[in-house]
Amino acid sequence: MRDKNYVIRVSSQKGGVGKTTIAVNLACALSDMGYKTLLIDTDVSNPSVGFHLGLEEVNVGFAEFLTGKVSANRAILKYSTTGLNALPGTIHGVIPPEFKDEIFVHLKDKVDKLNYDFIILDTAPGEIERAVIKGMDAFVDHAIVVTTPELSSVTAGMRLAAMYDKHGIDNDIVINRFRNKSYDVSVDEIEESYGKKELAIFPEDDSVPESIAMHIPVVIYDRQAKFSKIAAKLAASYKHKGAVQPSEKQAQRKPARALFWHSLRLAFRRIFLGR
Repeated sequence: MRDKNYVIRVSSQKGGVGKTTIAVNLACALSDMGYKTLLIDTDVSNPSVGFHLGLEEVNVGFAEFLTGKVSANRAILKYSTTGLNALPGTIHGVIPPEFKDEIFVHLKDKVDKLNYDFIILDTAPGEIERAVIKGMDAFVDHAIVVTTPELSSVTAGMRLAAMYDKHGIDNDIVINRFRNKSYDVSVDEIEESYGKKELAIFPEDDSVPESIAMHIPVVIYDRQAKFSKIAAKLAASYKHKGAVQPSEKQAQRKPARALFWHSLRLAFRRIFLGR
């Protein structure tokens, strides 16, 4: 059994490829398997994790936790349906330059004390600034590069994967919104460009936008959806990759009625509060 958390960085070079959707559902699937999991939204400019989980009305989050303005107990919220712990971002969150230059050094120091099995980082899309890379190799165990089968997305993803390779960070490609259309880049072409087989292929699935609109991750919203089954397999693959055993306390699953009450609260907000 590992004596430290296993950190997965979910990333993309291009925006709009479903990176946050992958991060949220991977984290929920790991939590649902009994792993004590923390999902962190490190995208300060456009945080989305809170929206996916119905936790968008938060006053403090990642930036405040990182800079020591609030404690972990105040910043980390529990998603009651699965027991997943989430550290969402806030629109007004600001990270000072002295923290931004060594963000992974500061973050590692804080989260290593929290005793999680898995930590999932949902990151901002785009190039990683050179200064930000400092400490990443000592903190991140594995990076996921999310791409769609469009040529521009695949090309951008390859650049990000090359950066990870350059800095010795283990990484894999995940293909999202795969439609098997003649005008898309084929799986074989993506594998040839990347140099190895993809970690997972998620199909275009109507259950995904439906679940996002309900603020319920699709792995909980519709367990039989194709997306959900692949997310569960992706989560299971880390059982061997990280050699992590589920925490005993987390292994006791939440009753199914938690999803009912979560949906009811969201419906109440829409009907009576207009949001």
